[in-house]
Amino acid sequence: MYSMTITEKISGNLKTLNDYSVEATFVQQLFKDAMHEIEQQTAVNGKQCIKFVPRTHEAAYIRFSQGTGCHTPVGWIGRLSEVTIGRGCERKGTIMHEILHALGFFHEQSRPDRDNYVTIHWDNIEKGHEGNFQKYGTDYVDTLGQTYDYGSIMHYDAYGFAIDRSRPAMEPKKPGVTIGQRVRLSDTDIKKIQLYYGCTTSSNVHTPAPTVHATVTAAPHGTVQPVSGGDFCNFDHGLCTWRQSTVDNTDWTRYHGSTPTVHTGPTRDHTGSLTSYYIYVEATGHTNQVARLVSKDYPGGDYCVNFFYNMYGSNMGTLQLNVMAGNQHIALRKWTGNHARPL
Repeated sequence: MYSMTITEKISGNLKTLNDYSVEATFVQQLFKDAMHEIEQQTAVNGKQCIKFVPRTHEAAYIRFSQGTGCHTPVGWIGRLSEVTIGRGCERKGTIMHEILHALGFFHEQSRPDRDNYVTIHWDNIEKGHEGNFQKYGTDYVDTLGQTYDYGSIMHYDAYGFAIDRSRPAMEPKKPGVTIGQRVRLSDTDIKKIQLYYGCTTSSNVHTPAPTVHATVTAAPHGTVQPVSGGDFCNFDHGLCTWRQSTVDNTDWTRYHGSTPTVHTGPTRDHTGSLTSYYIYVEATGHTNQVARLVSKDYPGGDYCVNFFYNMYGSNMGTLQLNVMAGNQHIALRKWTGNHARPL
């Protein structure tokens, strides 16, 4: 047993290349990694289905630019297509999500048959964002003969645009499934890209629907949910399956809004909400002290751990992620010093 501690359609099948540019203010490698993963995962028999190349002089291309929120026009628009990556969106999975919009794909919950699979709680959706839960007809969205995919990277999470974060804005009708992952392309995501771009065939494939000039928005509370099963915690309702260690000398504190010590920790959680919770360790007056948060036990296997963190202040200490196998502590990763900025 193990536990953890925390101390739109541009081109197809290479007939035309997907040209892109990235604003200089970004860390370009993150965007290259996102594009490379799409290229690698969608290849058929070793042959690339989708390929991205840096833009030279092309009039129609995708440009990754900074702005407010995360939003992208869906599909080919015949000119510059802005993929807006705002604050909080600078993660590979979120960038892949936006790229798929540019390649021609709508949100999974926009499918014509979505009401068979999810329930939309319209009374709990922020005013002005109802359009993000719009259901489209078959003239807009082609399912490409594939079944509804709760695990799609194009699916919203349950609490995106929720007024009351204690209640979901959208709820799966199938018990036990998790929606909203931003870790990888699902198998169905990959299949749909290959089908849409003519890189593979299927007797159930429909003729691709006409390109729709629409812009879609990523949920502001985009959470990195487990792909299948697993555990998720946003600390809004306690520590979930985590617990305070009994072999340290201070504790993690669950909090919302600005930390008590000014000019140090964040003023809000990673979604920008003043009412949503996070956990923090008070460093002021606690020199050389250690706070440990311990997960429940997990059976042996491969796991993905994803979390947001903020380390800001003078003489910042160390954040470390460990795995405990029996009495053995294995350090997976360590962050030391300043790794953030005041929020």
